[in-house]
Formats: sequence, structure tokens, C-alpha cells
Amino acid sequence: MKKIEKITTAFIALFLFLPGLEKFTDKFSYNFATQIKMAQLPFPKLSFVVGQTSELVVGFLAIILLFFYNKMKPEIRQRLFYFVNIMVFPIMLVALYVHAVPEVPTEVLPFEFRPPVLALLLLLSASINLKVHNRKEVKA
Repeated sequence: MKKIEKITTAFIALFLFLPGLEKFTDKFSYNFATQIKMAQLPFPKLSFVVGQTSELVVGFLAIILLFFYNKMKPEIRQRLFYFVNIMVFPIMLVALYVHAVPEVPTEVLPFEFRPPVLALLLLLSASINLKVHNRKEVKA
């Protein structure tokens, strides 16, 4: 894995896994549930579980990539790398939508900030990862 891929994968791991864990605490659980309710996402309880689980799973798999990339079989690490980075897109597209809904109060958003900076940075990180990785694969 190239240095830039390690940095962007670490960013993805950090900012998906930790927020997923934080949703087990009362404050973040309440904020996340409020975001889902106010954005009128379908099946609120299921949306909560799917949102939290996807953050935890994708973040944890990104951590595994960081520490065990060179120890994995090439076909497994390729699939895992693409899975992690591609899954960032639906997770963050939902986050972008939630940030855009005016009914969602700013105080329940991450960092109590309306512009979806973190979501955009995660999308940028996954895009960079895929671009650099694909460029590397073409040369190989």
C-alpha cells in the first residue's frame, strides 16, 4: 500500500470506526436518532442500526487493511480495499443528505456544524484511494 493510501485509509478508519463506537453512548445515540427522525429517513430503527453497523464494519475493515495489508492474499486484499472505499460513498451520501435537510438541528450534527466537511473529506479520501490504487494496478 502506498503512503497516500495508508494516510487516507487511516483517515477513513478513524472517522468511521470511532463515530460508530460513539453511537453507543447516550449523547451520540440521541443525536444520531434525532438526525434520522428529522431527516425522515425510512424505517428509523433499522436506519439507526444499519448506519451504526456500516460505520463500525467499514471502519474496522479499514483498520485491518492498515495493519495486515501485506499479510493478506492479493485477491483478498484487493476485494477488501475496494469494498472499504466503495462503501464510504453510500454512507457519506446519506450523511450529505442529512446535513442538507434544514429540519435537522445543527446541534445534533457532527461538530454542531451544518456544512458536511467531514463527509466531504471522507468522500475525497475514498476517491483518492481508488484513483491511486487503480493507477498502481494499471502499471503493475
